[in-house]
Amino acid sequence: MIAEHLQDPEVESSWCGYDLDFSGAVFDGGSFAGSHFVGGSISFAGCRFVDGKFLFDRSTLEDVHVDFGDGESVPAVFDGGMVHFIGAHFKVGAHLTFIFTEFNSGALEFGTSEFLPGSVISFSACHLADAFVSFGGPVWRGANFLGGSVSFAGAEFKSGSLSFMGASFSGSHVSLDDITQTGTAIIFDDASFGSGKVTFKNAKLSSGEISFGLDADPAAVVSPWPLPRPPRRQGRAARRLYGWVPRPGAVRTAGGSHPD
Repeated sequence: MIAEHLQDPEVESSWCGYDLDFSGAVFDGGSFAGSHFVGGSISFAGCRFVDGKFLFDRSTLEDVHVDFGDGESVPAVFDGGMVHFIGAHFKVGAHLTFIFTEFNSGALEFGTSEFLPGSVISFSACHLADAFVSFGGPVWRGANFLGGSVSFAGAEFKSGSLSFMGASFSGSHVSLDDITQTGTAIIFDDASFGSGKVTFKNAKLSSGEISFGLDADPAAVVSPWPLPRPPRRQGRAARRLYGWVPRPGAVRTAGGSHPD
């Protein structure tokens, strides 16, 4: 019912701009697909995502604060659930916070999303362990970073994966400054870099993998994927089957990095 009232901000019955408080809830699925979050605030502080898929696909976020942990509230916990922002549009004033959020298992995906100037997403001091945080690949095409910022400053990466596979960088700043990596795979395979920047200032890289390969085999870096792949289709064939294809003109860089 809430999602129905967020589909069109122009209608008289719209709830766009309202403050929505889901703090402390336990989710095993749900959908805000196609919703317009324009103005107001939304709190998922202290929530647990334990199963199923919670969808924000094709949603529009503008001048809104969405709190999965803002540094003062109780952070959300991912314990097996999947949260999707597939094809979402993050516009001026869109502010998502995952500060201190615990990614114990499950997935958070932003494939094919668009980040415009004035949008901010913060994963500062989050903990990633046996979970999948993705801005592209292998199932979804990469996000389009046109502006704004995405920060993982001070995050702790123990295991699981962080993927920017096939993403296009043409204006945003993605910060991996001050991270501590002790096992996670960080993947930029087939990403294209026109402008903007990705920074690793003062990062502590003791194990795990960082890959910028154009033709690297993702299955060799992260296994298993969070979604099943056909048993007889591997590598690029499997990615094409699910709609992901290499972006033309992707920048070829070193085949991978294995920091000690």
